Amino acid sequence: PMARNFLFRALSVVVAAVLLAGVAVAGEKKGPFKFGYTCMDGSNPFFVVIEKTMREMVTANGDTLVSTDPANDATRQVSQIEDMIAQDLDAIFLNPVDAEGIRPALDQLKQAGVPIINFDAEVADLSYVTSYVGSDNYNAGKVCGEDLVRRLPNGGPILVLDSPTMQSVVDRVNGFLDAIDGKGFEIVGRQDARGNLEVSMRQTEDLL
Repeated sequence: PMARNFLFRALSVVVAAVLLAGVAVAGEKKGPFKFGYTCMDGSNPFFVVIEKTMREMVTANGDTLVSTDPANDATRQVSQIEDMIAQDLDAIFLNPVDAEGIRPALDQLKQAGVPIINFDAEVADLSYVTSYVGSDNYNAGKVCGEDLVRRLPNGGPILVLDSPTMQSVVDRVNGFLDAIDGKGFEIVGRQDARGNLEVSMRQTEDLL
């Protein structure tokens, strides 16, 4: 919850800064501005709130937010970004499905001169982005692991649902595993849940 609250506050500041600094974002254009938004999974409650908050801030300023949902499909996300570029975006808020797989879209955004505000999960090459906003994902995982050790000091069997293509998830899992290392825990099942609630629930039922 602390990491989530930090991310919301940070994103609000960044969105406000982008809106206020419209001339810097879009050259000499005075507005209204058109912003793109893409996240790894638009059905995830976390991203539902983020998109809603961004939309409220953008529209309150008289600007437009074009949102897309690749539904955890990296190829679809690249294609959707291509379509958004054709709509003459002034900037884009981007959360990648695949940290490395997003590179073709980053190349196209760079060529089109569209500033990239990368949030929550990092792209593999941050040199493409104008700014990155996110929580300390490794520490978030580490805190969760430390809490588990306190609650179950004798260890035990655990399941791990991760998502190897999402850097934020990789960092959280690494922090978690480092925190429980040598504490008597055994990973008896591990699967890629792709950051999706329904997939996670289904996999957890199967693993149990």
